[in-house]
Amino acid sequence: MSLSLLLGSADVSESLIEEEFENSYIRLMKGLGALDGGNLMDSILKLHYVKGMSYNPKEDTVDETVIRGKMNRELCVNKDKEGIDNFNCICGKKHIYKLNLLNHTNVEGRILLGSTCVDRLKVLKELCGDHQEVLNKIDEIMERFGYAERKREYRKCWCCKKYEIKRGYNYTEALNNHFCRKCLTKRYGKHYISCSRCKCEIKVMKTKNGREWRLMCYRCWRVVNNRDSVVINNQQNVIEI
Repeated sequence: MSLSLLLGSADVSESLIEEEFENSYIRLMKGLGALDGGNLMDSILKLHYVKGMSYNPKEDTVDETVIRGKMNRELCVNKDKEGIDNFNCICGKKHIYKLNLLNHTNVEGRILLGSTCVDRLKVLKELCGDHQEVLNKIDEIMERFGYAERKREYRKCWCCKKYEIKRGYNYTEALNNHFCRKCLTKRYGKHYISCSRCKCEIKVMKTKNGREWRLMCYRCWRVVNNRDSVVINNQQNVIEI
């Protein structure tokens, strides 16, 4: 299929598209193109990945999730054969539970793509070699999608703030439920992390209230909380008190 046919997808023969793409991919292309008068490429350029969120029908209602996700209900919600509301991808697939929410400049409220369909956007890169804007947009969506998927599977490390701690995993070292393996070190039975401010090594311990972790050395803590008269020389990386 030529790229020119994709650019004018409103006139593309369905049988011609089917020669190269499976039905679900065809529905995705048509669903996205319909948001911009049938022009698939222009429609993709108007997309912006916002966030990923999960829907659990045992805990959440459809209407509450629509409001929380600021979704376009008409495009995101459908009824199944039993007449029960459920979330559907822009391709038409029903009962979506991993919700990838995107803004489209032509649509009021966010649209919804299932994870499989977001991943399918990569296929378009093979057809858009001469359209750098579209390539860049797909790369942007995939990067934000990957970050959202990471947040679903991992929690944030208290030290480096990166999503490195796997949800639901039973770590042998209990402290790895709070600090990732890259940040937490152990010597002679004691655990250490880096101060979040000056990066010096500090012992792992709780604050006085026993509910939070100490993330700064004592000197940096005093500086941040204005406990001393301090001049900071960033170039020499020293603290003069």
